[in-house]
Amino acid sequence: MKKKISTFKLDFLEKELEYQKEMHVINEETKNQILNQYEQPDEINFIKVVITVGATLVGLSALSFVTAQWEFMTNPIKLSILFVLFLASLVLYLYLKKHNPKTSYSFLYINGFLIGGILSLAYNIVDLPYHQSVGLFAWSLILILLSILFKDKLMFIFAQVVAIFFAVSGLDQVYLILPTILIPIFYLTNIYHKYPLTSSIINVGVICALVLQYFVYLETNSALIIISYMLIGFYLFYRRFKYHNLWSEYIGFILASTMAVLMTSREAWENLLGIEDGNTYAIVWGTVLAIYFLVMIKHKSMTSLFFLCVLIFRFYFDMFYGLMPRSIFFFVGGVVILMMGLYFERKRRLET
Repeated sequence: MKKKISTFKLDFLEKELEYQKEMHVINEETKNQILNQYEQPDEINFIKVVITVGATLVGLSALSFVTAQWEFMTNPIKLSILFVLFLASLVLYLYLKKHNPKTSYSFLYINGFLIGGILSLAYNIVDLPYHQSVGLFAWSLILILLSILFKDKLMFIFAQVVAIFFAVSGLDQVYLILPTILIPIFYLTNIYHKYPLTSSIINVGVICALVLQYFVYLETNSALIIISYMLIGFYLFYRRFKYHNLWSEYIGFILASTMAVLMTSREAWENLLGIEDGNTYAIVWGTVLAIYFLVMIKHKSMTSLFFLCVLIFRFYFDMFYGLMPRSIFFFVGGVVILMMGLYFERKRRLET
């Protein structure tokens, strides 16, 4: 099985191998053997984009139909209509699957929206004794099941979007077990789909949003929430996933660094330790963090350079914002950051 790499990387590899051939390091046969081990990933299919947008619009119209207030159309009638549309869409999917496979998936996506509308109407008709967010939970689970049955990654992304709405809907103690069920399911489903890049990135956001439910319910100290997400970020950064290890490092480092910079706030340490003045702890943590960023810059991490600038500007803002006119404040801050950029550029040139 050939390894899929981007067009840019494949072009770069081909040029490098051509250069090595001209330098008589390798021959034409060896060059071709190496290139044959790689291939470009499937490009974004225009037809699939069009049918996905169309299916989304049709699906949204079905959801708006659920909320429409028409006197002559009761909820049971709406439910019957949606159920008939669901069966018709399923039949069309099965009919078109063989000869028009791309178009057939549009009806599968429409059914994903229809399921949400059916669950919502059923909740209103039966007047079930549970929070409406449980309907979002059930909708997300059904979409995950469909993504597995039909081996469709877009359906999995659909389930992730629904799960985010579920996460921000608010839960009480009775339903706090639901995020515990969803977190491993999303993690394992992402593995089942072989870590697609887009859904892998969204998965991090979904899991963080679901974890936030516990913090909100338990009224957790804000500093502990920041530390928890910082640890999640460092886990992604140092974990070295088998697939997309570059994105996991990048997303993990951004998440961890953002949370780490937030911990340089005096208020964060006062909330964490229950003290009156957290300035000393904030300065010590900021110093440690600056050293860490400098070490990462030494290892050619440009993202670290950005966060080091953010960290410096954060302390600069804290110390001098109220002591000088704003025009001078921003001018001096900009000059300092520009000088830092010039310094690191020259240092990088010397190292290369």
